[in-house]
Amino acid sequence: MVRVCFAFVLTGSGWAYGSLTVGEKVARLESCSYLSDALADFARAVLALLRGADQARCDWYDEPGGLRWRFTRQGERVHVSAIAFRINAYKEHPADEEGVIKDLGTCTLVELATALHDGMRAVLGTWGIEGYRRKWHLYDFPLAEYEQLEALLHDIPLEE
Repeated sequence: MVRVCFAFVLTGSGWAYGSLTVGEKVARLESCSYLSDALADFARAVLALLRGADQARCDWYDEPGGLRWRFTRQGERVHVSAIAFRINAYKEHPADEEGVIKDLGTCTLVELATALHDGMRAVLGTWGIEGYRRKWHLYDFPLAEYEQLEALLHDIPLEE
């Protein structure tokens, strides 16, 4: 079992700190901008994997720069990479090769999904639906994705 931890902390008006830890490795974006619906995009990527996709990705933006999360599924395991960009990733949409790739390693899909669910629950518990909207500006808390994640995790049988 690998320790997996996801955090998304609203830090300012339209700004957040986000990180994913897999084992001993961590990738983070200290100043994630509301230029993207970062939390919902991450949740949709993990949901795609839970529904059987072999690969998923999402971008978080800084101003300038950003972080691309790349997930590759192999059976019930997921390999996670984070690609950091210093250029204006929001406007230029760089190829993976233009960034600095950080390999976070592999965990189970259930570990990743559970860490995300726990992180989303913490955000919801701290801010609530209305507080999240006021703090994050353009986007509502991704309640539909949160509920879908919860339902899919509930349907996964516990390992003996």
